[in-house]
Amino acid sequence: MTFLQILFKRNNNFSFLGVLIEHLDIGGIKLTQPGYYEKLAKLADMEGCKTALTPSINRSSHDAADSQEKIDNKDYLRMLGSINYIMSMTRPDIAHAASLCAVKASSPTTRDMNDLKRIIRYLLGTSEKGIYFRRTGGIELVGYVDASFATHVDRKSQTGYFFSLGPHDAAFYARSCKQ
Repeated sequence: MTFLQILFKRNNNFSFLGVLIEHLDIGGIKLTQPGYYEKLAKLADMEGCKTALTPSINRSSHDAADSQEKIDNKDYLRMLGSINYIMSMTRPDIAHAASLCAVKASSPTTRDMNDLKRIIRYLLGTSEKGIYFRRTGGIELVGYVDASFATHVDRKSQTGYFFSLGPHDAAFYARSCKQ
């Protein structure tokens, strides 16, 4: 009997490293982190805030980022680290927004902090979402590739790919290079 089977035999739901693991009646498990989102909202002084429907907004390359006030990056880095933990554990849907925030980590502005807070508002509004693992028998190789071709403000191209072998195994790669 595996470790997970022993835990599920005792209780249908349990938490491990801040990740809530729920046993589903339809066969499988669901991983979420709603308690961690609440702790992050408290850290950012955003308890009871309005939620967001998307993790980021599309900014024009002509937006004046230079006029924004610089902030101390200590709080920014702490929140960004928490968001990266959430992204890597249960919420890959915020990966793009988190990577855009990580680019600004060395000298963040108030606008960059607002972008981080938008991710937190999105997480609070979608706290029921997570990663689902179902028991299936089929294996199918699926791949996706995309590139931005230097559309970002700093003229860097972003290239990435995602491959999945069946519903549970995945490999992801992304890179950024100056044009």
